[in-house]
Amino acid sequence: MLKKIIIPLLLLVSLTQAQIGIEYSAGINSQYFWRGYDLSNSKPVVTPEITLSLGETGIWFDVWSALNADVREVDLTGAYYWELSPAISFDLGMIAYTYPGLDDDPSYELFAAVYGAGLPFEPEFLTAYDMTLKTLYFDLTGSQEILGESFPLTTSIGLGLYSWDGYAGLSNIRLSVTKEYELGSLTLSPGLQLNMVSQGFIDEAASGTSNNEFVLSVTIAGGGE
Repeated sequence: MLKKIIIPLLLLVSLTQAQIGIEYSAGINSQYFWRGYDLSNSKPVVTPEITLSLGETGIWFDVWSALNADVREVDLTGAYYWELSPAISFDLGMIAYTYPGLDDDPSYELFAAVYGAGLPFEPEFLTAYDMTLKTLYFDLTGSQEILGESFPLTTSIGLGLYSWDGYAGLSNIRLSVTKEYELGSLTLSPGLQLNMVSQGFIDEAASGTSNNEFVLSVTIAGGGE
């Protein structure tokens, strides 16, 4: 009984002493394209987001949304971040995909991510398992800044693999480029992404997407402690 009281109190004390960081952003995308699915029927969406990090505890929380007249998705994330070395770090957490006001049921996903900072093309590897839908997803992404100081652009390439209900294989390949502009304490980031979806995934998932989808985006972001 004593442990049940002391442990939550210690956790509460550590959280209240942590320096809370906040990051926020709002974006407009020409469509909501996710892991090979067109989830907005090729219509634009607004994507507000807010992230809270609890100082050096490594604990962070995030609320991200995709919104338009037909889409109302709110994703709630709680995770733990830690650095193994200056070059290698990890995230481990859970996401709740919710759809307020719609008939869609929520789903819950466990995920683990590995990041390589300072390595060539800065690789990121994600593994995600949806406990509700029983889907397994793997994603490998790399990014690189090009053109130097004259006109720096960030380019990235991503590869996604899905496994669920008898299907296992490629779901999407992504090529993107973004440019950042500093506006005082805010950052404006226009971007362009090409999403290429395998025909086998389209046939199996009946996602209604074409093999190639371009997504335009503009995001403004800020934050601090």
